[in-house]
Amino acid sequence: MMRRTLFMRRVRASAQMLVLVVITMVGVVACTHAGVTTSSSEEAMETVSGSVTYRERIALPPATVVTVRLEDVSLADAPAKVLAEQKIELSGQQVPIPYSLKVDSTQIDPRSRIVLRALIRSADGGLLFTNTTAELVEPGQDNTNRMLVLQHVGGRSGDGEAQASVQLLDTTWKLVKLGNVEVDPAASRMPSQITLAAGADAGMSGIAVCNRIIGSYTLDGEALHLRPGATTMMACVPGPLAEGEVLAALNATTGYRIDGSQLQLLDATGTVLATYVR
Repeated sequence: MMRRTLFMRRVRASAQMLVLVVITMVGVVACTHAGVTTSSSEEAMETVSGSVTYRERIALPPATVVTVRLEDVSLADAPAKVLAEQKIELSGQQVPIPYSLKVDSTQIDPRSRIVLRALIRSADGGLLFTNTTAELVEPGQDNTNRMLVLQHVGGRSGDGEAQASVQLLDTTWKLVKLGNVEVDPAASRMPSQITLAAGADAGMSGIAVCNRIIGSYTLDGEALHLRPGATTMMACVPGPLAEGEVLAALNATTGYRIDGSQLQLLDATGTVLATYVR
């Protein structure tokens, strides 16, 4: 009888030990799994950082807001997809302004075209500076210390050098504003643009939205008349710009004004139809 009792105690002890071992193993696996999940999530986050600046010797006004975005512009002439954004409210700070964006690389298609876009707006929301060329970002590469040099596209500079007139002719002008609609030339592979050639090759060429323009112009002092003429006939992807509106603005142009690095096309009443930057 004693032997049987001793045997049963040993069986119960072994069973309890087995239960403890199983519980311990489950806990270890769970902890390990949780640790791997956290680590993978952290490793998937990429940082894109650097600073925003511009070349003009212009002080930023109070309450200026700097916005930096990481955008997917893979679809030509379609609205960009914002992957990450940082808004920096300035209280007297001047350029360079540091920025830092974090994005989950697992959510980015390796075939995508990713760009950085930066804007500087005044307190009332007016656009002062933006980048007009595509700042490409390659996921998986070192994207720290990315300096974004912006163009002055709005407001008056107050600096003689910055206000120096740039050449109207033989310059590629990229559209940044049509009426009250702001346009990001860096978000498209084919930004809306015009070029007025001088000399023997005098004529107008460019891109309305997705179709190319070939036409002519007449220039007499500050009087400028544009005749877009022929265009290609591709179907454009729906976006913020309608091709007919761009062509209508060009056809309605009777004058122009150059302010710093921007070109404004004017109608007969002096209203700004469109704003371009070089």
